[in-house]
This record gives sequence, structure tokens and C-alpha cells, in this order.
Amino acid sequence: MAILSTKGQIVIPEEIRTALELKPGADIAVERLDNNILLMPRHKDPLKALLGLTKGMFEDDAVTMIRKSRDRDNEIDNRETWRG
Repeated sequence: MAILSTKGQIVIPEEIRTALELKPGADIAVERLDNNILLMPRHKDPLKALLGLTKGMFEDDAVTMIRKSRDRDNEIDNRETWRG
């Protein structure tokens, strides 16, 4: 929760600042969406902002995923070849 000051300022809670790596002077976009206010950190380098976006979404790294996929494909090919 944040409280609006008489100057129209709010304090973003520390746990959110830490999670989003927000430092003093960070560029933050403020948008209105219906009756809601959206605060979105803007990065100077948009590509850098995407770095790590999928972190934790997959158990394996890309190389391991490719190897597993190839192993499954080879296993299917071997079964089909054996059957005739």
C-alpha cells in the first residue's frame, strides 16, 4: 500500500523496488487504465530489459532441451524403422 503525499508523490514499497531493481532516479511510466493507475519501469535499453524474462520458466537450458528433443525423435525413428 502507498499513500499519496500533498505533492502528489508515492513511495513504492521496498520489496517491489528490490524485486524490480529500481534505483533512485529510475524512469517510470505512469498510465491510466480505466480507474487504475499503472506504474511501469522504463529501461534505457529495451533489449536488456528482456534479459532473463524466461528465467525459471524451464527446468533445462536450451542445449539440454534440444538434446532431449533429438533423443525423443531418434527413439521414435528407431521404433518406426524396427517395425518395418
